[in-house]
Amino acid sequence: MMPPRLLFSIVKTHLLSRKKQTITSTAGVMLGILMYIFMVSFIVGLNEYFSDIMLAASPHVRFYTDVQQDSLSITERFYKDTTQQVFVHHQKPKSADRTIKKAPDVINYLKKVPNVIAVSPRVSTPIYYTMGQSNLNGMLTGIDINAEQLLFQINTKLVDGSFESLLNSENTIALGVSLAKKMQVSVGDRVLVTLPNGVVTYVQVGAVFKWGMTAIDNTQGFASVQTVQKLMQKNASFITDIYLKFVNPDEAPIKAEEWRAVFDETQIEDWKSTLAEIESTNKLRNMITVLVVVTLLTVSGFGIYNIQTMMIFERMKDIAILRAIGLQGNDIRLIFLIEALIIGLLGSILGLISGFLICYAVSKIPYHVDVVITIDHLPIQFKTIYYVSGFMFGIITTAIAGYFPSKRASKIDPVEIIRG
Repeated sequence: MMPPRLLFSIVKTHLLSRKKQTITSTAGVMLGILMYIFMVSFIVGLNEYFSDIMLAASPHVRFYTDVQQDSLSITERFYKDTTQQVFVHHQKPKSADRTIKKAPDVINYLKKVPNVIAVSPRVSTPIYYTMGQSNLNGMLTGIDINAEQLLFQINTKLVDGSFESLLNSENTIALGVSLAKKMQVSVGDRVLVTLPNGVVTYVQVGAVFKWGMTAIDNTQGFASVQTVQKLMQKNASFITDIYLKFVNPDEAPIKAEEWRAVFDETQIEDWKSTLAEIESTNKLRNMITVLVVVTLLTVSGFGIYNIQTMMIFERMKDIAILRAIGLQGNDIRLIFLIEALIIGLLGSILGLISGFLICYAVSKIPYHVDVVITIDHLPIQFKTIYYVSGFMFGIITTAIAGYFPSKRASKIDPVEIIRG
């Protein structure tokens, strides 16, 4: 085993005598780590942003009554012979209100459940907003203002006006910012609306909000529960939906499963089933990110391998001299392996620094889009695990890339090189 001082002196000479190769190898590692940091931070940040905004806009558990068909059609009731098969096409659903059965009792029950943040009754109905000679399709939802503030922090989504105005006066609504802009109305203006039951009336705009989701901002209007019940000509027990949230969202699927057995006539949906499609899309994007990143780092590793191999061919005479003065095969292997690790260390550190700086710069660039979800800036995740894993991957990749050329260099016969 050669002295450490001599070992590092040889390594230093090799790296500095071929500066172009050293810089190229280091840049290859740096670029691989940089792309790894940026892509992981960006893709995961985008996934988490979408998931967070969807979860923030969705209840943990939703109670509602869906459109249902009669369990037995009139034809099946007429043909009572069980040996015959009866097929009914285009069966119409039974005529029934979408109200939740015994909604006040259900609400009182849910309010007593531990770890529930709030319970919000809702009344939803399609609505037509009249704009000149045209009608805009939309939704009008009656909400409990105080409960919705606890569930969704609706005051943070205000653009103009206040949600309290919905409680202070009848026939006052809040409109999504895109819908208000489309109708060219603002707070204080009156809008003519038509409900499915034939009621045509004027309502006053008391607030304009921006939810951050285009589907909501383009069509949604909010009013108090009492206002919507009055417009629909329903009594105070008419409730179409009940929203609630838990302190811990993971409790929702468990409780929802229990409540399905208790409230068998009501549909109950938890947030995991609602956002299942988004979660599967996020997993697919994460898989693609991992494949791209691994490809980048692998290509970087092959680049280092090729450069290390070329360095060995160019230094055949140096290796022969080192072997002639007494260095063993293990010493030669250690020299080239240390060179690869130094390149990996420098490239990884530079890649982490440049990756962080690029991620930080991109996160500050304004980027406005209103296609599905409103984004003002590109969402970038800054997590320590990405930088630790990137650093480790860079070191391991360069170590593997440097091992095989160093092993080959250790087996070179100096006599054959000297003879030419």
